[in-house]
Amino acid sequence: MISVCCFSLAIIFFQAVAVQSQLPPDGGPPGGGPPGGGPAPGTGNTCLDLAFMIDVSCSVDNDDMERAVDFAKTVLKNLNSAMTEDRDTTVRVAVGIFIDRVHKIFYLNEYTENEVAIMDALEAAKQKLKPEIMKCKTNTHYAINALNSEYFQEANGDRDNAKYPNAAVIITDARTMSRKAVNNGHLGRYLDDARNLENVLYTVLVENNRNKPPLDDALLTGNDTSKLFDIRTGNDNAEAVRLANVLKVNTCPFDPERAEKDVCADIIFAIDVSCSITSEDK
Repeated sequence: MISVCCFSLAIIFFQAVAVQSQLPPDGGPPGGGPPGGGPAPGTGNTCLDLAFMIDVSCSVDNDDMERAVDFAKTVLKNLNSAMTEDRDTTVRVAVGIFIDRVHKIFYLNEYTENEVAIMDALEAAKQKLKPEIMKCKTNTHYAINALNSEYFQEANGDRDNAKYPNAAVIITDARTMSRKAVNNGHLGRYLDDARNLENVLYTVLVENNRNKPPLDDALLTGNDTSKLFDIRTGNDNAEAVRLANVLKVNTCPFDPERAEKDVCADIIFAIDVSCSITSEDK
């Protein structure tokens, strides 16, 4: 009979300690790629100042107005929003509604503490979709002008466009009324201003409750169908995800100083506790 008092048989599966800093060990560019060459890609987070403008004229049903807010929430949920080092969100959100004039719901700098605060503000916006008097004018040109001159302004939370590009989502039946604003060139002029200011506009079509077709979709998008989304048939989630995927190209610039601080890791410690190890060392 063999007596074993200090024999320890252990099978330990060591997993490689995977430390994924933004700075690769071989000196190559962050995120991979050939060592010593090529531009540094972004962090993967989305950096964006994003405004939603919702048509609340009488030709849009209230249910569709609420769907517009839910659409905005789904877009945000599918973006890679994160917290900046100074405790701000990499994606800021603003919301306005338009009819004969524009009504502010909130600006870009009102809910920046985290994504949950933005989501709560969006949900609360449903209570403010109907102005006190229902009107049937749809002054889309006022909405575009408000984006250029009010929503995307530093005083209201707009940030450096080089790092945080401006994008606006117009949710509408795309029927500016009266047509005078289109025929006299007001809408086209404000759209030109938006492009010159690098405020990128996307259009989301909702149903006209009189079953009339959209008139301004080509004008609003500049005939760029990649900027046109359609939720009239109920495919809200798919279209929101598609828009989010378009917006996610706005990745945050690589920050080498922060990369030295931020390390993501899965670490496993395997400790020998056999009788040959003193209690103090254990």
